Amino acid sequence: MVDYDVVLIGDKKYIEIDRIDVDSNTFVYLVEIEESNHFVIRKYVKIGDKEYFDGLENDKEYDIALSHFLKKHKNLI
Repeated sequence: MVDYDVVLIGDKKYIEIDRIDVDSNTFVYLVEIEESNHFVIRKYVKIGDKEYFDGLENDKEYDIALSHFLKKHKNLI
């Protein structure tokens, strides 16, 4: 059995399916529990004792994050 971290964003629960470090960013890949086709990518941010997820800055950053995910999981796709 695989354990997954559950993350609450707003009022929705997501399962963290992966984290990938790219340069100075850590991208977190999440799937909503109630809507399994709702896939989101966020940046993990840690400043001092504060930890949170931040949205991606633009389409280019999204493309970078998604391409790293697809490369890592190419055998599953």
